[in-house]
Amino acid sequence: MLARLADPTFSARVNIRGTETVPQGIVPDPSIEIIPIDPGDALVLEYEGEAWLSGADYLIRMQVVDRSVAVWEELRVDGEVWRRWMDVHPWQQMPDPVDAKRPKLFALLAGLAALDSAAPTVSADGTRITYDAPADIALTLETLFHQEEAVKQPDVGSITLEATADGVPIRVLVQLSSDDLDYSEFDPGFAIPRRTYEFEYTFELDEAVSLPDPYAATEPFVSQFGLTLDYPAGWTIDREDEDFAEWTVSDGETVRAMTSPAPAGAPSEPDELLLALTTWAVDDWASEGAEEETLESTEVAGLPAYIVALRFPADGDSAFHLEAMFVSDRNMYILNWHCPPGTELSDRYVFERLLSTVRLVRR
Repeated sequence: MLARLADPTFSARVNIRGTETVPQGIVPDPSIEIIPIDPGDALVLEYEGEAWLSGADYLIRMQVVDRSVAVWEELRVDGEVWRRWMDVHPWQQMPDPVDAKRPKLFALLAGLAALDSAAPTVSADGTRITYDAPADIALTLETLFHQEEAVKQPDVGSITLEATADGVPIRVLVQLSSDDLDYSEFDPGFAIPRRTYEFEYTFELDEAVSLPDPYAATEPFVSQFGLTLDYPAGWTIDREDEDFAEWTVSDGETVRAMTSPAPAGAPSEPDELLLALTTWAVDDWASEGAEEETLESTEVAGLPAYIVALRFPADGDSAFHLEAMFVSDRNMYILNWHCPPGTELSDRYVFERLLSTVRLVRR
């Protein structure tokens, strides 16, 4: 089964759901009786995410459901790891070769070695195999998140994997507790209670998974409306006029760059103006049936910017839309990506790569 996951020809999409429970309050040193904590005081964070997996390489995105800026993303290609943490842009390549060999976000790649010693259970009809890693096995929180390792006590938990009879993974359940955020070194008398994690990974085999290439060839574009950018080779510029430029990425996928002056009455302060124009743009899309998914802070052309992700509901003409907005000299610049649903994860990565090349020029 582990060999199947590492097979370069194995491709799958992975849906991820999970919770992180953070006890509120402090407890004394473990040698003293623990102070009871009302479970109702615990903070429970709900996560949603997805990953594309192809052999040892993967692209993953997870976020806290009710916190749009709490985003974890990681791309592993040819042994190199690129990571974006929370709302920090742009993507950064991990510099340590050792670190690059230890993916910290995807438990399925970094943590399933624990199953080597697990005895499989075969279903009655012989179609499914279940592997259970014992609950006392030492795990590492780094296999789930980019956080610190255990401070005093080993992370412990269990892993259950369901696979087909020929070793194709179907579902993975991970339960873990950790003292990764134990700050007792600053106050030796106290420690933060261990937090717990419960995650489920559901596999869907997909031969069409295509991870983005961080080294893809690009072509320069200089627009008469005041910016330059490098776009991936193979895109076709369908239209360029004084208002916008438009590229065809693939069937049904388009990218557009445009600019417009701020309307009369808009705020004068740049940060207030950017927020107001972004809010207006989001409201405008909402009037057409789009639902906002995330609104993230970033920089484009060295200026503060927002990226908003929108989705048109499935009961209409379903679509996924990314829009980046920034302001210079009271002109609003907009770059957007519009596509059918299904490739959102890869689209986000390529779109951010595009944004990292944008520069303003004098007209």
